[in-house]
Amino acid sequence: MDKEKKTAGRQSIPLERIEGPEDRYTTFSKRRSGLYKKANNLVEECGVDIGIALFSPAVNPFSFFHPTPNLILDHVENPNIELSESTKLAAYARNNVNQTNNTINEIVSQPEIPSSGS
Repeated sequence: MDKEKKTAGRQSIPLERIEGPEDRYTTFSKRRSGLYKKANNLVEECGVDIGIALFSPAVNPFSFFHPTPNLILDHVENPNIELSESTKLAAYARNNVNQTNNTINEIVSQPEIPSSGS
């Protein structure tokens, strides 16, 4: 029995420059989002440190860094730094920021105490 394909399946399209500026920017935004998702998956699944810097067709900067830009740049300048050390420092800093944010949120969410006026 011959089975005929019902769809064309996944096709590869040739990579070429997108000529329309609006189409190019739309494609850039979608691909950037996908790139960030892949980078985030690498961080979560493999525990890697990663840095991505992009400039859009309109020359707007975009970036994705884990744990922080400074730690990634320090590692680029000095490859002998162990990534686990930088990750521990970043996690410590991130924990402090999270604790501060939680404290602020608790203070903001507390009901106001009515003042006793005459």
